[in-house]
Amino acid sequence: MGVVSDGDLVLNDEDQQKLRDYLTSIMPTREMVDQYVTANSHGEISCIPDLGWVPRGERQSGDGVDDTYAFYSYGADRGRRAVNFPDRPSRIHTFGNSFTHCDQVSDGETWQEYLASHLQEPVRNFGVGGWSVYQAFRRMRVVESGEHRDGMYRSPDSGADQAKYLILNAWSDDHYRNLDAWRSVRMGRVPRWTLPYLRVSIEAETFEEMANHCPTIDDHYKLCDADWVCERFREDPVLRAYACRRAEVEATEDLAAWVADGFGFSETAYSDLDPAERIRILHREAALFATRCVIEMAEAFAKQNGRQLMVLLSFSSSDLKQALVNEPLYDQTLLDWLATRDTLVTDLRDPFRQDFARSSLDVDAYLAPLYKGHHTPRGNYAFAWGIKDRVVDWLNPKPLPYG
Repeated sequence: MGVVSDGDLVLNDEDQQKLRDYLTSIMPTREMVDQYVTANSHGEISCIPDLGWVPRGERQSGDGVDDTYAFYSYGADRGRRAVNFPDRPSRIHTFGNSFTHCDQVSDGETWQEYLASHLQEPVRNFGVGGWSVYQAFRRMRVVESGEHRDGMYRSPDSGADQAKYLILNAWSDDHYRNLDAWRSVRMGRVPRWTLPYLRVSIEAETFEEMANHCPTIDDHYKLCDADWVCERFREDPVLRAYACRRAEVEATEDLAAWVADGFGFSETAYSDLDPAERIRILHREAALFATRCVIEMAEAFAKQNGRQLMVLLSFSSSDLKQALVNEPLYDQTLLDWLATRDTLVTDLRDPFRQDFARSSLDVDAYLAPLYKGHHTPRGNYAFAWGIKDRVVDWLNPKPLPYG
């Protein structure tokens, strides 16, 4: 195995077959794609080329707190239905993934609605489960620029409005999602679809916005074609990073060098680590760098359009536990970079640290009622209360209760 000058990897026949076998193992069946196409045609979801999947209409899930159903509904602008003050224009819009959308809780139990009830003004929710920070920014760019494309994002009668205050939420895995051209490369065969994504070059400190490989709903049938899948994704940097973890390719110095090349690192980056650990760190730091690129784009967008931006960092239960027990933080390089920016940053670990310090519970007992995969209603209330003071200080004029 060796890396040649153009970045291609010379794999032995056995390892080439392992990568191909892995790619074919994660391909959806035609029946899986049929279900996705049907959901799109029946109005449950929209496949939007430059965003990915966007929910619409009404739906429910059976994974709510206490084994209940959670009910989701959406407006004409595809934002989640506002429960508090739905007829008023909103000056706060939130963008992110399922921890912004608030999966596993019903419409009135999101952190946006708890915050809205306290502030006495609407807080709109444009989160979508499974999205990256990059996709969330792309939606921000569309919604806040007032674009209207065949009723897909906005419509004259949707009641949609543009907001002065924009919250971009980056959750634990979202950094990695920025780099995913096809989520199944990391997540396996459970139907995961292609996405717009970023290609990064760390050494050059540059990035490129990449289009969705399956821009139309019918294009998703290409994922059932083994030759197309292997040709399209065999050089994917994320596949390189997952070659040893998913395809059982041996973690060698050459494989680590191929991963480094895929993300544009220097040849010596993290070369003091053993190959498996080096690959893990290279992927993590490329993902965190991608979020930096998104934040810079969001900063520029907000400045050009006279908006105020808050970057909100939220976390899985395992990553929050890491902070509560004072372990080193996985995203320290991102935090160090954010400290050099003028953008308002709210790290949700801070209020949870303060609350945990007042608790007599051990860390697992403390976290248990706050999470059920995603935040429970109680967790979303703690989320809202954790950012409340920062939001109030941010707004001008102050919300009615603080006027």
